[in-house]
Amino acid sequence: MKKMSEWLIRISGKWMVVSFLLALILFVFLVLPGNTHIKTAGRKAPGIPDLSFWYTAEHLYEAAEIYGENGRMEYVKMHAGFDVIWPVIYVGFLAVSISWIFVSISGKSLSRRLNLIPVAAGIFDFLENLFTSIVMLRYPELSRGIDSLAPIATLLKWVLVYLSVLILLIGISVRGFRFLRSIRKHPGA
Repeated sequence: MKKMSEWLIRISGKWMVVSFLLALILFVFLVLPGNTHIKTAGRKAPGIPDLSFWYTAEHLYEAAEIYGENGRMEYVKMHAGFDVIWPVIYVGFLAVSISWIFVSISGKSLSRRLNLIPVAAGIFDFLENLFTSIVMLRYPELSRGIDSLAPIATLLKWVLVYLSVLILLIGISVRGFRFLRSIRKHPGA
């Protein structure tokens, strides 16, 4: 993990942050809108479990039932398609942004610890996708154990994503505060 953190620090810079930000914005506006719901055969579709902060195994099976065979296959294809790229984009943005901002604030030591939090979020996102896809593929057969791990992976993903965003916002605030303070100390410089 230390090597990954150091690699993220090495590649992080203004242009890498801007590149990931652009990819994030394009993905949010062009790809996500058409891929965040599953078509069902006339029944009111439940929310996609991945977008919930918490759900139960029972909710996962209820969704599998309502989605029907075609909806379950659409769900699995979603996880094998755009939902492989999406975590790479948001994890990349958060990890390089945190690396870049915290190196400028405190050097590599603090950044080294913080830039891996979004990476952990991405790992739990991939686990969530794997676990929920297995449940959908095996339905109506039960996937005991995996059906209980899926909501835990989802919860951990969201906690780590929110924590990453909070860390980034704190970093931006500290950097902005330092910038404003330097302007006040040296007006007109």
